[in-house]
Order: sequence, then C-alpha cells, then structure tokens
Amino acid sequence: MPAARYARSQIEEYVDGGWTLTGTDRYDDARTPASGSGAVLVTFREDRSEVYGKDIRTGKVHRTGKAPASFQKFSTLMAPATDTQVWRAQQITVEGKATECGA
Repeated sequence: MPAARYARSQIEEYVDGGWTLTGTDRYDDARTPASGSGAVLVTFREDRSEVYGKDIRTGKVHRTGKAPASFQKFSTLMAPATDTQVWRAQQITVEGKATECGA
C-alpha cells in the first residue's frame, strides 16, 4: 500500500471514531537489508501490548491484555526524494498478529 494512503487511513480511523492512544508503544528489531537500487527496505517490529485506546469525549481508557493482535511487523520501502536529501516512505506493508514478534 502506498505509505501516504496508509498513514491517512490510520489517522482518519482514529479521528472519525473519536479515539486517541495512550500507553507505551515499543519498536525493535529494525533492519535494513542490502539493496542494489537507490531505495532501502526498512523492517521493524511493534509491540502494542501496552497501548490502549482512549475515548476523547469521555476520557475512558479501554485496556486490553497481551494478545497476538498486539504485535505487528512493518516493512517500509524508503527512497530519496528527487533533488533533496530527504527520504520518503514509498510503500508500507503491515503484518498484523505477527507471531514472530513475541506473542
């Protein structure tokens, strides 16, 4: 999925639902396998087992326990933007319930 579309969909989902996040979000195992092109694939794992949804209107925090759905694996294709030193995310793949991430 194009990275900008993924980011927009995540933001819209929370705004439309009246939610925000609270807690501790952990990322680890970042890797950048070698690539022959100008782009770089960045992979990492996310542990959301201590991240909770919070209803903005009421302030109520919805706590959940650790579960397979708490772990995700991201693969992001990064490429340099033309004529700048800025890198941009081009594509992103998110694997939910990533069992190799600690569930």
